[in-house]
Amino acid sequence: MASSARASSRTAKPVPRAEGVTAVARSLAILDAFGTADAQLALAEIARRTALAKPTALRLARTLATAGYLVALEGGAWRLGPAAARLGARYQRAFDLRNVIEPALQQLAERTGHSASFFALEEGQRVRLLRVRGADGFVSPSRVGEPLPLERGAAGQVILAFSGAPGAALDAIRRRGHH
Repeated sequence: MASSARASSRTAKPVPRAEGVTAVARSLAILDAFGTADAQLALAEIARRTALAKPTALRLARTLATAGYLVALEGGAWRLGPAAARLGARYQRAFDLRNVIEPALQQLAERTGHSASFFALEEGQRVRLLRVRGADGFVSPSRVGEPLPLERGAAGQVILAFSGAPGAALDAIRRRGHH
């Protein structure tokens, strides 16, 4: 039920037609319905965001709950479950964040005095996987795990530049090696 104004304005994203299993695609759409600001969602909101009928959304939510991906709350709301957190942790481990990337970010933040972040390119967007606060104390309002556009922000520009995107500004970033 509780969702931020920004998250509640999300438009319904119909489940994409895939060559795979429809029930799986619908279940994943339910998990994707939760925005970074959503602690919980009412079933009606899940159904609206996924463009699924409420009985279908309920059956799938119950199935996801048996596997630990959702948790049913009092009053009919749902929240992400511990299995979703475990899946996220496994994804982050693939990047060896704590042993390799975090020490490098810490050194960068100490040298520059600015906060430093590590992003991964995922499906045409950048996703922050780790952030280290610098002496400047600046903390970006975006959260770890939140997808962000490539076209905005210094990190997005660097990813575009070193992914080979054309443009004079991106050529300059490639020459400098940073932005």
